[in-house]
Amino acid sequence: ASNARVIAFGASAGLIMNVDRALKAMVRSAIQVEKAMADVNVVMNVSAKNLKKVEAGMFSVAKNTGQSFQVAAEAMTEFARQGLGVSKSIGQTNDALILVRLTGMKAADAVKSLTAAVNSFNKSGITSAEIVNRMAKVDAAFAVSSEDLANSIRRVGSSAVDAGVGMNELMAITTAVQQ
Repeated sequence: ASNARVIAFGASAGLIMNVDRALKAMVRSAIQVEKAMADVNVVMNVSAKNLKKVEAGMFSVAKNTGQSFQVAAEAMTEFARQGLGVSKSIGQTNDALILVRLTGMKAADAVKSLTAAVNSFNKSGITSAEIVNRMAKVDAAFAVSSEDLANSIRRVGSSAVDAGVGMNELMAITTAVQQ
């Protein structure tokens, strides 16, 4: 009987410790989310109602792309710094996090690459989603990674446009050089 009490006490103590750890982790996560939202709001300066929409959008993007909320917040903050509206920032954050998942790039690098590509090839009306899709297709078909393509576009995209080279041609040139 005394062994059973000792075992029960040990199990109870272990359970209480795990609940304590879980509560501490939950509080840390809540603080991180609030800090990330404060950072986004400093840049976007939206109302409390719109901030809730931004938060819901960021959670949705993080969930859909398999990234953490912190990574989504980092990307969202970068797009917000560019002066994009709420819905456009959320959409481009989604595309950047897909690129992060495909390439393993950091969120800030993916944001820079997508921004450079959209800004360089804006006359052709290309969207960030189309850019990510094209990179993924080339990555799957040839011996070049999406990260190589993203870096190529970020570095020479505007020069390529000045030289009359389109996005598809730039990706083809990058692929040929990589192979």
